Amino acid sequence: MNIIWFQNDLRLNDNPVLKEALANGGELLPLYIFNEDQIDENQFGIGRMGYFRARFIWESLMDLKAQLKNEGFELQILKGKVSAIFDQINEAKAINTIFTSKASDPEGLKLENKIAAKYKLQSYWNNTLIDIDQLPFSPQNIPNIFTQFRKQIEKRVQVKELVTDYDWTKSTMANVTFKSMGFEDLNIELEENDSRSVLPFKGGSTAATERLEHYFWKTKKLSFYKKTRNGLVGADYSSKFSPWLATGSISAKEIYYEVKRYEDEHGSNSSTYWLIFELYWRDYFRYISNMYGSKIFWKEGLKAVEDKTNSKDGFWSSEMKVSSQQQNLFHKWCNGITGDDFVDANMRELKYTGWMSNRGRQNVASYLVHDLHLDWRWGAAWFENRLIDFDVHSNTGNWIYVAGVGNDPRPNRKFNTKLQAERYDQKRKFRQIWLEESLKLF
Repeated sequence: MNIIWFQNDLRLNDNPVLKEALANGGELLPLYIFNEDQIDENQFGIGRMGYFRARFIWESLMDLKAQLKNEGFELQILKGKVSAIFDQINEAKAINTIFTSKASDPEGLKLENKIAAKYKLQSYWNNTLIDIDQLPFSPQNIPNIFTQFRKQIEKRVQVKELVTDYDWTKSTMANVTFKSMGFEDLNIELEENDSRSVLPFKGGSTAATERLEHYFWKTKKLSFYKKTRNGLVGADYSSKFSPWLATGSISAKEIYYEVKRYEDEHGSNSSTYWLIFELYWRDYFRYISNMYGSKIFWKEGLKAVEDKTNSKDGFWSSEMKVSSQQQNLFHKWCNGITGDDFVDANMRELKYTGWMSNRGRQNVASYLVHDLHLDWRWGAAWFENRLIDFDVHSNTGNWIYVAGVGNDPRPNRKFNTKLQAERYDQKRKFRQIWLEESLKLF
């Protein structure tokens, strides 16, 4: 049998992996694996996947499962070590080919190579606006400044058309089943929903389409995106597409072509352009991750000559020593009790909802690095646990950017959080929302 191994591409629309898997014909097993290595705790006792992101992924899977069932296929959802799970499946029924999205981060590439060493694996570039075969430069020679990357893309590349016309008739559901897992099997501590959340985020491509419909067509907020995108309060100051993009419940190309359709009906302006501009940023971080590999995790980032404090495969190493004072500062930052009310309000929003605005993220990251003088990777690890829209490329890319060790022509990107609060929360509405209740410390 063949397997379509869903990862961060939890959709049927515009999915080249699914189209290729179906076109191959024969028995097909749709599969998703919760990788234990990406759930377990790091050295600070923080699980890599917190409740809010886990729940969002689970909802996305339930939506995908229902859509596949309508086509005659049953999505299998398993948890464990990925390589071991494929071995168990192969014992039950021989694997012919595994179809999946191409990894572009060091951890994903390492896993992909491990699977490809044992099984026939066909991976396809997925989940960017501009595909890797369209780049006007070598993937190993990406410009070190985003503006140079963007200008070349805009000048020389046309976004590919959406993938359509799936042939569901050539493949049939593989005659093999496994014990289905439930959400409780993830063993992730449950957390309460917070009524102050800007949006009741729900996973899945159905919810992604509803959000797109709301933001573009029902409210026409897209026309004002650039003006409002730095807002802090409310559901519609920004698009909020990032959680669905992170899980692949919607593709960047789907959003792009919907923007173009919107421009045809309502006209183009700086706001419609700026949403596409942000999709270019998202692509850029993925290509930087693909080019630099594990170096994106080094303390000195892209500016390092060699790494002395970090393993080659992830954030942390056993040699990294953390003082009690540093732990205390980090604990206060995570819980939003630093004494800086703008930082604290943003950190509590993140902690209790899994969401934080882009403006908030830049400020709290700057505060951790430039005011508390802590290793940026601690913040990146906490964001990995908390954010419902976590993806390793954008998360790491933005952290090294703020820390001054990434793709940034400015030597010191330090935010004055007091001035930022005065500018973006002049009436203190945001801070009043998040600083009014008693704390729930982890």
